[in-house]
Amino acid sequence: MSYVDLLRTNKPLCALWLGMLFSSIGDCFREVIVLALVISLTGTGIEMAVILLVGVVPLLFVTPMAGLVIDRYNIRKLMIGADLTRALLTLGFLTIHTANKIWLVYILTALISVISQYETE
Repeated sequence: MSYVDLLRTNKPLCALWLGMLFSSIGDCFREVIVLALVISLTGTGIEMAVILLVGVVPLLFVTPMAGLVIDRYNIRKLMIGADLTRALLTLGFLTIHTANKIWLVYILTALISVISQYETE
């Protein structure tokens, strides 16, 4: 059985797969836009590197804990809650218009990265 046949015959799996596909595409757009925002506000590549580190380093500590939480609670509710929380956090980027608010980019990026672990484990 091919993957296409599996998606065609298993509607819940197809819905989950499509949802995660569109979520991943949105994540990629968000990352590109955040990096473009940081470059336009600061003009330095170092800030861009810091944003990438802030998005990755917390995962070292959160991923094991996220696995435990996912195993104990309703996965559907966790995924929906994680997506809604990430959407609200992403709206926070709309408040950043000057370079003196770059600290907010760091916090939002780290929080979004942490919350993402609760939907992809």
